[in-house]
Amino acid sequence: EKLKSKDFYVPCIAPYFDGMKKFKIGPVTFYDKNYFLKTQKSNINVPEPHDFIEFEDCYKIQNWIAHIRVDGFDSKHAEERAFLCIRLAIASIKVRLERSLAQWLGTEKQSMPGLTRYLLTSEPDSQRPNEIFLGWGRQFILNGGNDQVDHLLSHSSHIWFKIVGAFLEKISCSTGWGYLNSKIVTALIWLDIGNSPISDAERVVAFSNGLEALFVTKEKGKKQQLVLRSKLLLDHSGWRVELNGKMDEFYSVRGSIVHGDIMPLGLEISSAANIGKYLTDVCIEGFVHFSYWLLNKHHQAGTKMHERPFNGHG
Repeated sequence: EKLKSKDFYVPCIAPYFDGMKKFKIGPVTFYDKNYFLKTQKSNINVPEPHDFIEFEDCYKIQNWIAHIRVDGFDSKHAEERAFLCIRLAIASIKVRLERSLAQWLGTEKQSMPGLTRYLLTSEPDSQRPNEIFLGWGRQFILNGGNDQVDHLLSHSSHIWFKIVGAFLEKISCSTGWGYLNSKIVTALIWLDIGNSPISDAERVVAFSNGLEALFVTKEKGKKQQLVLRSKLLLDHSGWRVELNGKMDEFYSVRGSIVHGDIMPLGLEISSAANIGKYLTDVCIEGFVHFSYWLLNKHHQAGTKMHERPFNGHG
């Protein structure tokens, strides 16, 4: 198959800002869906027997169209790379949001629910035990009136998205990634999963996997590596002092879950999931900032491959 440039337009859910028609994170440009359809509808070719209404009905809840151009891949791998980069761009937004808000963001290829949840329940001990109740809750797309969304427009967030954007520009069309880049991609994927609508136990495992991707190398003692190597970032960048020293405790809960030593429910698991979210957010942001500085100061191409931190072992 001849390799050529290909543009992808992916409906997704991201925070909405009143009056904003588009925003950009590296190679990924997000267009307000209504604005995009208004300006591009005449250019969209709908094959028969389908109708454009089918598209609009299918993506009612999505509020943005993410666009990226991919070069140098066949069709299958170009699509994989496009969805990966969009996923990582959305994951970088999740880093700066509470989980309850972050879990609603994503594309159809991520673990993302519809914004309307339906629930059927009954109460056998009530006066009407045979009656089944239909309930639903409308989850609101994040908007500019939300303080956490306003935080995404802060100076520190601007710097964060600029650095993530530079990282995505670097990997979007590259066929080979360096050691640090692979760690960051893997960690962001696990962070995205941890911020999805899954159980707290699954969240703990996802966040711990993300932290392992950042800090664990071929030496023995995963927990010791996590505790020691995360300390600098947590002490320097962490904003919740009471949680900065919780890495050991968090990873122990993870071990108890995956080995079946404790029930994957309860307050302890919920608390660990919240701690894991905090630790992962701080460490990923710090690691990306550090890697950006390091690779600009000491370009990988001019560094001996056996020297740390470019391959993770001495």
